[in-house]
Amino acid sequence: MWIDQDARPDIILLFSHWAASSCTVLIFSDCSKRVLGFRRSRAIVCPAFAAQRDFMAISPELKNRLMREFGRRENDTGSPHVQIAVLTHEIQNLTGHLKTHTKDHSSRRGLLAMVSRRRRLLDYLKTRTPEDYITIIAQLGIRK
Repeated sequence: MWIDQDARPDIILLFSHWAASSCTVLIFSDCSKRVLGFRRSRAIVCPAFAAQRDFMAISPELKNRLMREFGRRENDTGSPHVQIAVLTHEIQNLTGHLKTHTKDHSSRRGLLAMVSRRRRLLDYLKTRTPEDYITIIAQLGIRK
């Protein structure tokens, strides 16, 4: 638990967890320093910690760039090449997140699911077109 002193000296926000979207607001009197009241608030988010949140979703601009780079034709979103490229970027992003948040087990489970899905797509590509498989492994820097 930590205390965040607001701009007003008579209000103190008590946070119980860094990712909490709620806090307890304590209202003090100016002269006696005793608590006049408190309330639970879900709308207050500490601005210092809101800036630290990781946004793990891939941006539409990056996804469009990957589709243009790895796509087989115009507006290609479903080919294994594009799916592998997008998954690789998401895996790299999530790996960086897990290096700082080592106890985030639900994200680790999602990472393992993404790696398995990419592995299945790579196996499919290897059986269908081995030369494309070698090319995409080299372009993305995936070791096999």
